[in-house]
Amino acid sequence: MSVNNATDASSEATPMFSPKDYPLGAMIIVFSGFVGVLVNGYVFFAVRKAKTFGYAFGRICISHTIANFGNCFVFGFLIAPILITNPEFHPTYLGARCGQFLIMVYNASLFSHLLTAINRFCVVYFPLKYNLLFDETTTKICIGVVWAISVIQVLPYFSYDCTLYFDAGTLEMLPTNTLCSLVVILYMCYYLSVVVIAIFGVLDFFTFLGIHFHNRNRVAANGNKVKQRREIRFFFQACVQDFAFLSELILYFSIAPYFNDNKWAHFMLTTFAWIGVHTVDGLIVIAFNKEIRTMINPRSSPSSIYNSSGPQISAYGRRDHPTSSS
Repeated sequence: MSVNNATDASSEATPMFSPKDYPLGAMIIVFSGFVGVLVNGYVFFAVRKAKTFGYAFGRICISHTIANFGNCFVFGFLIAPILITNPEFHPTYLGARCGQFLIMVYNASLFSHLLTAINRFCVVYFPLKYNLLFDETTTKICIGVVWAISVIQVLPYFSYDCTLYFDAGTLEMLPTNTLCSLVVILYMCYYLSVVVIAIFGVLDFFTFLGIHFHNRNRVAANGNKVKQRREIRFFFQACVQDFAFLSELILYFSIAPYFNDNKWAHFMLTTFAWIGVHTVDGLIVIAFNKEIRTMINPRSSPSSIYNSSGPQISAYGRRDHPTSSS
């Protein structure tokens, strides 16, 4: 996906990596991809069973988890094996479909996080209208729009002049050296990602202000400490996820070009970072949600989300009852 290095990397007489490096590179990709598949596979099934997630937030979380799973699966179970068995296949038209799929699920993950930020913003600022804004039908439509946009975005990649392929010489995804690739990768991928991350960063900031204001008033009225802690936890979960995506973009596009003389450092800052952000995204969900963590041990029971006054409105606008399901 690197644009800055595309021309130089493709024109170098001596590539960074030689065939003797492929087994080690493939092993790292397979291992990191396999871990990502396990983590996101677990999150997918755990979120479906968890009772602390409302319908809308739970389905949005599942959406970006599926996208994370797709990224890790393609790297670990397609790109790496092809690198070992037939590296010449990667630059071919069919081989480059891996790059097209990776961009699609990357964008789906990114826009799913944006939808999560919108969801949280609405529950804080429009609590009385939340159930109308994010009912079952609207949630399905929103998620469908996210994936439809992601599919439309990669339609130009069907043209070989705009394609993205895995380059064995640099062990990273590279666009073809054309103007079309420059426009598609730089503007429709990199700059768009920065804009989207900035938008849900702003939304999270204002959501936190709203949570702080409402919690301060509620504490004075009824001392609802449990709700306050939960909302703050969700806020920090969103901030860490936003930071992870932003860090990956900075590493890939801004820092990696300075390590062209150190091939393995360059590899870790590009390909490994791309896989890693989708694994870390799943780990963040696990780390910030006790109910998901305790599912690892069936004997453990998640902490109660109810207080003595009855069921509470969750941080995502759903009224939780002991008999309700996700």
